Amino acid sequence: MRMIGRNNSQRKAVIRFMKYYLTGFILILFLFPSLTQTAFAQGSADIMHRRHHLDKQDLSVLVFKNTLVNIRKNNWAEIKKEIEKLHERLSQYKTLFHIDLKGPLNLAIKEKRTKNLLKLLAHEVFLSMQMQFHTMINSQISDYLDTETRLKKAEEGYKEILSGNIKRKNPEAYVRVEEAFLDAKIALGNPGINPLQPRSPSDLKAFTLAVEKIEQEIKGVYTYFSK
Repeated sequence: MRMIGRNNSQRKAVIRFMKYYLTGFILILFLFPSLTQTAFAQGSADIMHRRHHLDKQDLSVLVFKNTLVNIRKNNWAEIKKEIEKLHERLSQYKTLFHIDLKGPLNLAIKEKRTKNLLKLLAHEVFLSMQMQFHTMINSQISDYLDTETRLKKAEEGYKEILSGNIKRKNPEAYVRVEEAFLDAKIALGNPGINPLQPRSPSDLKAFTLAVEKIEQEIKGVYTYFSK
């Protein structure tokens, strides 16, 4: 009788354990999708916030366009204000590339030489692209969102300001630059953030070769960029 009583007690204990275990397991099953969806939503929100913060029109492009508008209005006071917005960048170019555009820009404004001013601003757009490339390569293209945004800004500067002359003067070079930008995008890889592309690792060597090709082709048309 004692054995039977002991067995009944053990059986009841096992049944109680199974009830608690099953209840907990069922709760996990119900809660897990909700938790994963919440985590995914938070991750997506973080990505969108970073993209919104980073994905603004490039300052160089804005200054070039605004300057062009003010040249047509013959408003040199506003032109001077626009160029002053580039103060920090011009200092960075001097440090990084040993190129001083500040003096020539001020002289072009003083003498109201529009052609020289636009040539200098085109050069500034190119230096802005180079600075983006330099930053991406130095970071080993390890931050996908940052690198993707910087590459977009470099491409924006090219397409908005520089590509028209290249397409007109050297259509073959224009095609080669377009292809090199595509190669650079592919070299970034995809850590899973972009759902439209399969996952793939980044390729720093291929990326570096692509941006060097872009710079080389642009300099081949805008020869004064190399002086």
